[in-house]
Amino acid sequence: MTRCPLLLPLLCLATLAGCAPSTMTVKLDADVKTLLATMPTDLVRPVGGFGDSEPAAGGGGSFAGDLDGSDLTDSSDDTVTVDDDLVVTGTILANPGTLALPGYAFSGNTGAGMYEVSGTLGFSTAGSLRFYLNPGGRATFTTTLEGQGLATYGFGRQVQAVTHVAASPLGLNNSSDVHKVFTNEGATAETHITLNTAVAGKTFAFFVQDADGLQINAGAGDTIRIGGSVSATAGFISSTTVGDFVTLVAINSTEWVAISVTDGHGWTFDT
Repeated sequence: MTRCPLLLPLLCLATLAGCAPSTMTVKLDADVKTLLATMPTDLVRPVGGFGDSEPAAGGGGSFAGDLDGSDLTDSSDDTVTVDDDLVVTGTILANPGTLALPGYAFSGNTGAGMYEVSGTLGFSTAGSLRFYLNPGGRATFTTTLEGQGLATYGFGRQVQAVTHVAASPLGLNNSSDVHKVFTNEGATAETHITLNTAVAGKTFAFFVQDADGLQINAGAGDTIRIGGSVSATAGFISSTTVGDFVTLVAINSTEWVAISVTDGHGWTFDT
C-alpha cells in the first residue's frame, strides 16, 4: 500500500504492551488540516499499519475509525485526541509558542508550559515566566526560590567587576544582581556600590581586589552590620585591604548583616 511520507511523523502511533491507555491531544496546523482534506483515504495510514483500519479519512480532514483499539476524534478547535500511548522514534517539532501561549502547554491550563525564543527556553506558570535557560547555559529564576530571588550561571555565582566612583556609584538591583559577587578589579580610584532597599533574604557578596578600595553604601533608612559594629543609617562600610570580602544579607527591611567576612578584616564603618 502506498504511504504519504509527509504524514508519517504525524501518524506514527503505536501501543505499548501492558501500558494503561492515556489521552493525548495534538494541535493540527492549518496546512495539515488542508492536506488531510484532500488526501485519498488509502494514502493516509500509520507506519506498519494497524490491520485495515484507516486512522484518517478524506473530506474535511475529520478522523474516524479504530486505531488498534485507539479512537482518533476530531474537534472544532482543530485538535485530535488520541486515546493511547504515543511512541515516536524521530523528532517531534512544535511551534515555539509565546509566554501567553507556550508551544508545550496543558489541557485546561494553557498558561503553564514551555516555549522558545531565540534559543532560550522559558518555563511559565499562571501566564508568568518563572524560569529560563539561555543558549549560553545560564539558568535564571525570575521570581523566587524559598523566599529569595536567584540568578545563577551553571548554578554557581556570577562575578562582576565594578569601577564606579563616588560621583556615580553602582546601584544594585534586588532582582538581577542578587547573589552576585562584586569586586573592584581594574579600579583606578575607590569603587562605590550602593545597596538597594533592604528586602529580607536578599544577598550580595563583595571582594576587594584592588588597593584603591571598595565602599559599600546602605540605602536610605538602612544600616550595615559586621559582628558588633554597625554603620550609621544610610551609612557605609569600606576597605582598601586587598583580599577582604564580606557577604551581606538583609534580615528585614532596614538591616544588612554580614554572614561571612574575612578573619581580621579591614572593613571600616561610617558611624
